[in-house]
Formats: sequence, C-alpha cells, structure tokens
Amino acid sequence: MLERNPNAIHIGLTATPRQLHEAGATTDAELKDREITSNNFRYFGEPVYEYTLVEAQEDGYLAACEIVKRKANIDDCIFTRADILAAKAVDIRTGKVLTADDLPKERYTGKDFDDKLFIELRTPAMCEDLFEQLCLNGGPEQKVIIFCTREIHADRGAMKMNNLYTEWCNKNGREQKDLYAFKCMGGQHKGADLIEPMRGSGGYPNSAGNY
Repeated sequence: MLERNPNAIHIGLTATPRQLHEAGATTDAELKDREITSNNFRYFGEPVYEYTLVEAQEDGYLAACEIVKRKANIDDCIFTRADILAAKAVDIRTGKVLTADDLPKERYTGKDFDDKLFIELRTPAMCEDLFEQLCLNGGPEQKVIIFCTREIHADRGAMKMNNLYTEWCNKNGREQKDLYAFKCMGGQHKGADLIEPMRGSGGYPNSAGNY
C-alpha cells in the first residue's frame, strides 16, 4: 500500500518510536512489510518533536513509576508431554482435558501456559503474589490493570482476584466493594462501560482483567 501510493502524505504519530527485530516472517512480501512497519525512524525519519517520560512526570502529567519485575518460577520449567498429561492440563480454548494427540510437541515452556495450555497452579499463584504486593504497598483497593493472554485467562484472573479480596475483607472486617475485579475486552457489555467509573473513587471497581 505504501509503495503503490508514493504521492500520498503519511503522518506518523507514535508515543514510542520502534525499531524491532522480530522472527517469524517467511516470504519476501512478509519480510519487506515487516521491515517497514518495524522501524518508525527509517520510514518517517527523525521525530520533529519529543516529549520524554521524565518531562511528563516533572510537569505533573504522569506519575513517577517504579518497574518491579516478578516471574512465576513455573515459567522457568520445561514440561514434557508426559508431565502435562499427568497434570491433567486443559486446552485453554475448549476447557477439555488434553490428550496425547492434542500435544504435538514433546516439550513445553512457560510461554505456552495461559495461551494454549492451562495449568491450575499458575494463574492463582500469580494473582496471590500480585494481591500480596498490593497489600504491602498501599492496600488491595488500588486501581490496577492486569493484562491477560485470552478471554478465559481474564475470567480466571478476575475470579481469583475477587476471591482474594473477599477473604481479605472478611479477615480485616472491611465492607466489600462491588465489582472489585472485572474482565474488560472492549465493546458494550464486555467491561468497557466500567472503565470510566473506575477512574473515579468511592465504591467503584478497582481492578481490571484486560484481555
């Protein structure tokens, strides 16, 4: 499209100029397209205006942030086909228990969990860790967005966060707020209508599972 419209005016707007090196393209057309889309600088040239994260923080538009990286130790494990069958993992798209015929690979890693496979331990453990960190740093009723890989992953994450919040309220004698955690996929009746109330305060929801 870009090559067939050489006289068109292309305007590039990006918060983060990209220069990516991705694998996966096979055909010449795919490689050529990826070369254009993966490098904003090469196509649009140098930015005409820059406004950095630090400047936005100093001006009061963005809050200063701290990046804390946490990773479930299960993601470092390698599971064989036999291990997955023994754990009775399910297909995350269908909910059915996997059979040997459903597992074409001999070895699976953390990248496969919650995308293709579902193992009961992983999502609850990660939610428990997140909830603990919230409790240690300001309380569990802070506004949080949790990015999930699939719709069913968001369902399970929201359910676990709600269960943890209920237990916390009962233990601490706190009145439980409605819609603490909810799934948001965009579109009407899929949680998007709750995003605006979430920006407020009071009894509105505080945590979102975003697919």
